Amino acid sequence: ARGGPFQPSGQPDPRADGFFRIVSAVVGRRQWRVDVTGPLGPFFSLGTNAMEPEKRITFVVLWVVLFVGWMAVGPRLFPNLFPQPPKPGRQAAQQAPAGENGDGKVPNADAGEGPEAATEVARVEPPRQPEQGRASEEDAAPPTESLTVPRHPRRSVILGSPDPDSGYFLHVRLSTRGAAVEWVELNDPRYEVLEPPEDADPVPQVKIVGNHLLDAHGRPRVPDATVPLSFETDSDAIDALLQKVDRTVSLRTLDWDVEKVEKDDAGNNTAVTFGIRSPDGQLHLRKTYRLTRKLAQGVPQRTLRDTDPEGYLLHVTLSVTNEGEAPTALRYRLRGPVGVLLENAENTYKYRDLKAAFLTADGELEVADVLHAGSLIKAFDKGEVIDLHAEGRRFFFADIDVQYFTAAVFPTHENATHEEGYWEKVEPVVVQRHPKPERSDISFWAYAHAIDVPPGKTVDHTYRVFLGPKRSELIAALNAQPILDFSTWFGIGYIGRGLTWLLTQLHELGIPYGIAIVLMTLMVRGCMFPLSKKQAIGAARMKELQPKLQALKEKYGHDRERFAREQLKLFQEHNYNPLSGCLPVLLQMPIFFGLYQALRYSVDLRGAPFLWIDNLAAPDELFPLPFRVPVLGWTTFNLLPVLTIALFIAQQKMFMPPPTDEQTRMQMKMMNFMMIFMGVMFYRVPAGLCVYFIASSLWSMAERKLLDKYKSPTQPSGTSSKTAAASGSEPAAKKEGFFERLQKRLEELSAPEIQQQVREGDQKKKKRRSRSGR
Repeated sequence: ARGGPFQPSGQPDPRADGFFRIVSAVVGRRQWRVDVTGPLGPFFSLGTNAMEPEKRITFVVLWVVLFVGWMAVGPRLFPNLFPQPPKPGRQAAQQAPAGENGDGKVPNADAGEGPEAATEVARVEPPRQPEQGRASEEDAAPPTESLTVPRHPRRSVILGSPDPDSGYFLHVRLSTRGAAVEWVELNDPRYEVLEPPEDADPVPQVKIVGNHLLDAHGRPRVPDATVPLSFETDSDAIDALLQKVDRTVSLRTLDWDVEKVEKDDAGNNTAVTFGIRSPDGQLHLRKTYRLTRKLAQGVPQRTLRDTDPEGYLLHVTLSVTNEGEAPTALRYRLRGPVGVLLENAENTYKYRDLKAAFLTADGELEVADVLHAGSLIKAFDKGEVIDLHAEGRRFFFADIDVQYFTAAVFPTHENATHEEGYWEKVEPVVVQRHPKPERSDISFWAYAHAIDVPPGKTVDHTYRVFLGPKRSELIAALNAQPILDFSTWFGIGYIGRGLTWLLTQLHELGIPYGIAIVLMTLMVRGCMFPLSKKQAIGAARMKELQPKLQALKEKYGHDRERFAREQLKLFQEHNYNPLSGCLPVLLQMPIFFGLYQALRYSVDLRGAPFLWIDNLAAPDELFPLPFRVPVLGWTTFNLLPVLTIALFIAQQKMFMPPPTDEQTRMQMKMMNFMMIFMGVMFYRVPAGLCVYFIASSLWSMAERKLLDKYKSPTQPSGTSSKTAAASGSEPAAKKEGFFERLQKRLEELSAPEIQQQVREGDQKKKKRRSRSGR
């Protein structure tokens, strides 16, 4: 773990180092028994209940597999436990730039404190890079007397409708200030605000972007000139001309003219075009926003909303017209989504993330690293600037997403004059900094390649902006699967999507989501019953063999090689395979993690009620605790995690034998410590996951009680194969299945190692005897 594939920097990885210390300590023991029950039991019940030298290699290999899987899946399941180090970037060559108002500060009004509790914090947005060729353009700039600053009245324009029956999925408010988007609201009744103001009637709908424009009571407020808006556009060349006349203005602060508004047959605005001219009158910039109206024609409205992404797309077109007599080149940058919704910040599994994907020259989709808000804060505090460059590729999308929603910008490259498409690079920025860095509001600037515009011609750059829920069907239709947080390791993502589909199908039958989770759990556990039966039978046989193993240990404890041979012989006589407990574990891991992700990222569980639970996607939170809990801090009383841990403990008491020696007592202490750790880890999990754990625990208890009464039809429990054969009670040989063949192959692979150890032991014994004879 030092300097290997775990740490490219060559420094020791403390997680890997600690893991291999544990493995070394375990391997050094002569016996090891782990038997944990419950939904997580398969990950701790290894089946190698009598750990001896001949099984150490297999044990270490299995644990290495589990470790590598944890390192691969853990960052996706528990991103807060695996902070991503910022990607090394170029060092900032100057101090942090001034803010929008020129004083280097912006209000910090994020995540619940509201403007009243806001403090002024230094901006960490990276410095603006000067445009290439800027000096020559300034030398050739027209005199100030010939420049005029376009002035237009401040207006707001609404696109779409708040009525879900209007055919629009979105309700959009745009501002002439910078021709930008103030907020975008979903009008689907399923997407209401989880914590509405007390006097709100009706409950407001979720805003995908623009949540930084809400006051402490959740009501919209008018943004001033210092507050950034989504999809603002600016240009160094035009801003330089504007500031020759008025140093306080820019393309982002000026009001653009409303040149055209298009309406549908119901009177709703479906498109609007903003326009502005450069101070020298040479360039005419237009920005058009358009929504698509989706009327259900023989398709249920809910099905249409859950499968057709077109209704969630805001089409944006930036047009540049050269009205002069000479060709010109223009560079611009486009701001990404601002104020993306962050819900349930105390308990969410992920905060705001920036993701980007590229299209290679071969048309393959290449995903860039995910940038977390907390990592960006740390990087900017160190003076680092993180840029995502095209480098021969084309940007496919860049988005800011949270647990259940995303705001993704897709450049369409049909009109691109550059081989790398529209964008040269994407630069992450921190818009508003929160006292807890991971909750900060982040966005990005997309820097465009220079646009060559001949005289009298117009060049268009078109974008599709998806603003909606992270549903598999919607994201798949956009071919943007990296937006989803399902893991791709070992097929977990496919299993998670399949289980999410199953959950949705059960709910569409009229079953509440809480009951649907229980039914889905029972169906999955029922499919896994053959594996559970094999594991339980192996554990029961091992329990019966424990007295004989203890006798062998007392008899041959001083001779490890002889003990290994006698133990292997004992296992063969009783038809027991130590690997019978390991193989089911490895096969159940993808199913477990897939089910875990299905419940964790299902947007349908958001706000779904069940019994006393208001939201299956959050803890049940019955009442706030009047005291501070160690590790958890100030929190609420969550009943479901307590019930979950109580069932885990009941299973442990029910199925684990009482300690008989120092080793089993140490094991019991370790299991008790793990219960405490699991209680802390599960205390803030969504209620839907706790419902799964409770249903799975009850199933396991009933299943184990049933299997305790099960007797193998091929061989009575506790009867050796030789005895059964002598009595004539052994039935006809059964054809080997896949699992039996796989276990046999693993035994064959480990047999040479065992034989080698036995030969080496015999040689050492002969040498000792020869020395003693002398």
